[in-house]
Amino acid sequence: MLKLNIDCEDNQEAMVYLNAPQYLALITDLTQAVRNAEKHGDDQSLLKVIRDFYPDLCRAMDHVEGAY
Repeated sequence: MLKLNIDCEDNQEAMVYLNAPQYLALITDLTQAVRNAEKHGDDQSLLKVIRDFYPDLCRAMDHVEGAY
């Protein structure tokens, strides 16, 4: 068993650490979608990927609701 203690200044800072796996998943999904759009699509495909991920990126930046 692994026990991990993280000291944080406030609840918002703690959520950053607790949501780290979700942030990584969001970045990984975005990277793969951009790569596929560049490789198999056109500029419109790339723009659609950015628009699709933008709300999730904004939520992740707020650190409140997690990455998704």
